[in-house]
Amino acid sequence: MTLDEIALAQPFHRDHPKQEETERIAHTLISEISAIYKLFNNNELAKIERLRNTIKFAVDQAIAIGMNYSMFKEDIDFIDSIKD
Repeated sequence: MTLDEIALAQPFHRDHPKQEETERIAHTLISEISAIYKLFNNNELAKIERLRNTIKFAVDQAIAIGMNYSMFKEDIDFIDSIKD
C-alpha cells in the first residue's frame, strides 16, 4: 500500500492532525518490514530482533493515536513467528 492508501484507511479525515503522525508510523513500518524480509531471505535471522523492536514501538504508537494499522497485520504476525 502507498502512504496515501494508508491515510485513506484511517478512522479520521485526511486533513486531521493525526495524519502526519500516521504517515510517519506507516513509513517506519514499511521500511522496517521490508528490511526484515531482506534479512529473512538472506538467512540473517540474528539481525532481525532490533528491527522487530522498532516495529513493536511503531505499533504501540499507532495504537496510542488510534491508527488503523491492520494492513500490516499479516506481515507483523509473520515477523513475530520468526525464531532467531
